[in-house]
Formats: sequence, C-alpha cells, structure tokens
Amino acid sequence: MILPDANLLVAFTWENHQHNATAENFLQKYPKVATCPLTELALVRVWMQKGASGADADRALKDFVSKYRSRLIEDDLSATAIAGLNQGHRQTTDSYLATLAKHHGVKFATLEEALAKRFPNISEWVK
Repeated sequence: MILPDANLLVAFTWENHQHNATAENFLQKYPKVATCPLTELALVRVWMQKGASGADADRALKDFVSKYRSRLIEDDLSATAIAGLNQGHRQTTDSYLATLAKHHGVKFATLEEALAKRFPNISEWVK
C-alpha cells in the first residue's frame, strides 16, 4: 500500500497540471492507494486556490476516493512525533506525512525529489 502526497493527488486530478501524465502513470502502477485527511484536505484546498468552486473541489476528491482509494489512514499522531525532523517551516507537513505513513506501515509517494531523499526508506519518488 502506498500513500500519495497532496501534490501527487492534485497533479492527477487537475487535468492541466504539469505533472498530470506522471501522476497518471503512477496510478497505473498503483491503481488503489491510501489517503488520509491531511492529503484529502490539501487536494480540496489547492483546487480552490486554483479557482475551482468548493463544489468542484469536493467533487474531485469524491471522484478520486471512489475510484482509487482502498484505505483511509487515520490521522492519529500528535505533531510531537515529528520533533527534530524539520529544518524549516515548509517541511512540517511533509515530515508529518512521512511519519504517519511509517506509523501505519506504508510508503508515501511524492513528486518532490528532495522530500523522497529525506525519507529514503519509506518514500517513492515519482518521476
């Protein structure tokens, strides 16, 4: 089982995204994936930041979940679980997602090489 990060979910669901084809290839390799509240909320937030209505963003999430999700991972860790993992404020959510994946015994997937390199044993760099 693998947990795609929010950027990968957005790339797949946003047709004109620069990494849409890469994300589609990823989901051919992994036709069923895990999601968590953190990645689901981020998908909705980014869709709305890009100008989509709340209804369209909700529909994108619902469509993705109904077709591709086989497991909902509980968001059941305290933020204290990532103590010592961050060098800057932009790393906090990524560190939490990686730690959550490890806690639940799954890998996470990301389009970001630097993030995959920070957590090499529990990540897959999607390129």
